[in-house]
Amino acid sequence: MKRIGVRIAVVLGLIGLLWACEKKSLPAKTENSKPEFYFDAQVNGERVYLVAGEESYFMYSSYYLDTNRVYVLSANLRQTNCNTQCGYAITVLINDKKTSEENEPIAIHEALKTGLYAYNDQLLPPLFYKAVLKPLRKESAAENFRWVLDDKVINAYSTSTVLESGKTFTPTLYFEDAEGCSASHSKQYRVGNPLQSLIEVQKEGLPDVLMYSFSSSVKGSPPYQYTWQFGDGTPASHSENPFHSYKNQGFFNAKLSIVDANHDTCVSFYQVPAFVDPRCEANFTTTFMPLPNTKAYSAVTVMLTHPDGRTYSSKVLGQSADERFEILEVSDYELNSKNEKTKKIKIRFNCTVQNGADQLKITTAEAVLAVSFK
Repeated sequence: MKRIGVRIAVVLGLIGLLWACEKKSLPAKTENSKPEFYFDAQVNGERVYLVAGEESYFMYSSYYLDTNRVYVLSANLRQTNCNTQCGYAITVLINDKKTSEENEPIAIHEALKTGLYAYNDQLLPPLFYKAVLKPLRKESAAENFRWVLDDKVINAYSTSTVLESGKTFTPTLYFEDAEGCSASHSKQYRVGNPLQSLIEVQKEGLPDVLMYSFSSSVKGSPPYQYTWQFGDGTPASHSENPFHSYKNQGFFNAKLSIVDANHDTCVSFYQVPAFVDPRCEANFTTTFMPLPNTKAYSAVTVMLTHPDGRTYSSKVLGQSADERFEILEVSDYELNSKNEKTKKIKIRFNCTVQNGADQLKITTAEAVLAVSFK
């Protein structure tokens, strides 16, 4: 009986041990389960699938402070120790939402959030413009031109300056000719205003009649509403191209206010030299040229390296309205090989990347990548 009892105890013990082992085992990986880090997309209609831990692919996470003092979070999924005959590689760069000092930490919860992000491409609104100012009069050695650009004084026929978008810019031109005639004229601009206008004035009729025709060239969204003020206290005109006669001789600062279909407002000025005899004037033109936006907060750059070694970037061309980038999930992850803190991000996007004249279309892209931060 004792042997039977011992056998029963042994059998029950083995059953218990097997039950315990079965309870602790991990579930088998299913076909639909995703690896920890991956990139899955269609590139020009062909599937590209990269997985960290397979075929020598490794998830590299980093960050750096660029020349504009904007932190850039970098995720790079590529093969390690590969110099020739490498496979595809994907890099995603995400700009911080602000500028920082070199030793300042990144506010990572503000820099990385779920939602849509803009591409850091050529369609981003410029942050700076180059303004080129030029008198309407032809250049002459016998005439003096002096510019006052807010707090700068420049003695030159024409000049240029770089201005921040959204700021008000008030240049003044002072002019003197060899005969002692002098004039000055000021204008005011809102830099980057989508609505811009340039006034043109022409003397009409007999020489002793102070009648002038007024017109403007406008860049904006029509239709436009016009308000002309002629600088002599007479009622305003709402005509697009009015005529106006002055009763007395003198310099008059005409003002044109325009409102377009988007309710943007533009104000332009012109100095009318209303004299029977020709007089000097200080009118000038200002041309604003947008500069590339190199300081795009919270903007994304996608770079795809082809197996032929060429790297294609989303930054060198404008992305269309249906090419979007979205962060779906953000979570903490372990320290990287540099002992830096990391975040794991799940993203979904499509875009066009370019190298020289060649383009690749990335569609239905999904990825889980990692970036590090300070």
